[in-house]
Amino acid sequence: MVKLINNVELIEEKVGFNLREVMLTPIQSYDGGTRMPLLLEINDSNAYLLVREMERGNLNWKNICKIPVVFYHPYFVFSTAKHKSIVYKDIIDILRKMVSKEIIIVDEKLPYIIYHRLEEYFKLQVNFKRRLTKEKLVAYVIKKEDVISRFSGSRDRMKVDKIAIDLTNHIGKRDILKEYINNREDKRFVLLDRLLKEKNIEGLLINSPINFQEITGVNGEVTHERDILVLYLRDQKCIYVIASDKFKLNGLGRAVSRFDSINSALSQLAGNRTVGFEEDSLSIGRFLEIQDGKQLRKVSNLLRRWREYRAGKDLSYFIIAAQISRYAIEGALRFAKKSIAGNVSVTERTVEEKYIQLSKEFVKKNKIPVRINSYMTNIHVGKRSIYPSRPVEYLLDKNIQSLKIDAGIFVIDNQGLIRACSDIARTLVLTNEGEEIYRFMEKVTLGLMRTIKAGASGEDIYWRGIQKLAEKGPRVKSLNMVPKDFSLTEGYDRDIGHLLEKQESFTFALYKGNKNKLERGMIGCVEFHWPFKEYGITVEDTFVVTEEGGIPISR
Repeated sequence: MVKLINNVELIEEKVGFNLREVMLTPIQSYDGGTRMPLLLEINDSNAYLLVREMERGNLNWKNICKIPVVFYHPYFVFSTAKHKSIVYKDIIDILRKMVSKEIIIVDEKLPYIIYHRLEEYFKLQVNFKRRLTKEKLVAYVIKKEDVISRFSGSRDRMKVDKIAIDLTNHIGKRDILKEYINNREDKRFVLLDRLLKEKNIEGLLINSPINFQEITGVNGEVTHERDILVLYLRDQKCIYVIASDKFKLNGLGRAVSRFDSINSALSQLAGNRTVGFEEDSLSIGRFLEIQDGKQLRKVSNLLRRWREYRAGKDLSYFIIAAQISRYAIEGALRFAKKSIAGNVSVTERTVEEKYIQLSKEFVKKNKIPVRINSYMTNIHVGKRSIYPSRPVEYLLDKNIQSLKIDAGIFVIDNQGLIRACSDIARTLVLTNEGEEIYRFMEKVTLGLMRTIKAGASGEDIYWRGIQKLAEKGPRVKSLNMVPKDFSLTEGYDRDIGHLLEKQESFTFALYKGNKNKLERGMIGCVEFHWPFKEYGITVEDTFVVTEEGGIPISR
């Protein structure tokens, strides 16, 4: 018997650690579960943890995992010579190699899109436990105009805008930034209706936390606790939240109807409309409950584009997020450098504590009326791992080559809504050759950002960045900072950045093959990584797209 399990509690029992505390992929996405680790059980006697290779640094630390780890989705490094384990292309590739032609039993909570991909190659059986609850379902109605009021009516918005402008005085382009900050008219539903109409979709079924927030104006964390769905109908004035009758919307919506099942609710409210669903977050079990006789279309990427188009409406919050992260990361690295020079005993986790302290200090010192939460935090010495890694109790000393912090936060307004996130990186490098590489990467990053104009494609920007990187090819080879036969033009096979919205974009990368074009007001990052030998060097900065070029907001 073969089982593919994505139940977090069962996986943590097998591996012996908390997934969210040790790994990065479980916390990267707030609109899908496609990056989550999976547990593969074969004949009840052999169990394997299936994870993306970017987790190698986390899982190799003291062999933390109690069961064998199988890596897939290779992570870019200049040389893989020191790692002998196979890295598979994807989950399908793993199952083809490790599983015979017998039926694979999958969890009902497996994201639909993973199930859909697997069913093309394998016989699948869903371990489907039909809900036997006697709870009634209630449809709450929220007016779209009330949602817009919640996002635009924050009592602190004017103060936030002023602080954002003040924090960027040193950057220049003040007038342009001020113009973009003031252009915050909220037409989220006009844009969403247009995108749906282009695809001949008449409604949406929403279940991910971030889209729940963006469509209802209610913090999406409630979706973790209850089986809640949002029904959005194109060109209508109201939105429906369908939940158990024990769920309370705290006065933000009005109960209008009661139903015995999700099918009866959707039949009455949506009729025979073509409805989009979030294939990356809706479980296969939930899909099987609602699919009967309905016209359903996949819309996860459409919703991501919708959020990317609108990110600039919260520019002041993105500026604040970037400046908090810059201050905290650079301060934590100065602390680490001083500690190493003074032979003071500090670890990666000590540096993380300093980073968190400085983040809070910046908010308090500048009297910013927001809350901050951690999004993701990479802090690792290159000697321990050149792969992304959460901080551990690894001692820093003068023999390390690099210490990288690649981290982000969420900025939350006074209504509990996530308004922005950050994603920037800096590296402390303790050798002359490493420092030269770092300063070169920094120069390329800042120079490239300033050339990024509205209308440029992800591929255009990628090749411009790679060409600038390749100009240093002979010099980096003379420093012995790449393999001798490595070509930066042909071999640097990874993205050099991405867009930001309420999380890192997984649909728009600065990478070859991406023909999609940037629009004014979008928020993005340029990043360059140099994972080689015992160096894990990264520079990453955030910019806003304008017609004149990108404006760095994290410097």
